[in-house]
Amino acid sequence: MITPFPTCRLPACNRRATACEIDHTIPYDGANTITSNLAPLCPRHPHLKHDAPGWITWRDTTGTFYWRTPHGRVYRTPPDELPTADL
Repeated sequence: MITPFPTCRLPACNRRATACEIDHTIPYDGANTITSNLAPLCPRHPHLKHDAPGWITWRDTTGTFYWRTPHGRVYRTPPDELPTADL
């Protein structure tokens, strides 16, 4: 389902990005705070990604976000369709 607003990147989480934290997909290294490395995650999901053993995330060139669980299952979240302004 495509929502009319950006959401948390965890699959099945529909919390609006405006209520999320901005998280680095690839951990912050002092120089990689760039749009292609940032994604909205609701307040509990960065902790899942960073603190729970075995969770791995990555993003492909289309902006699709992938989550691999500690059990090896992979889930994907396609990029949100951003609203367009009628000009």
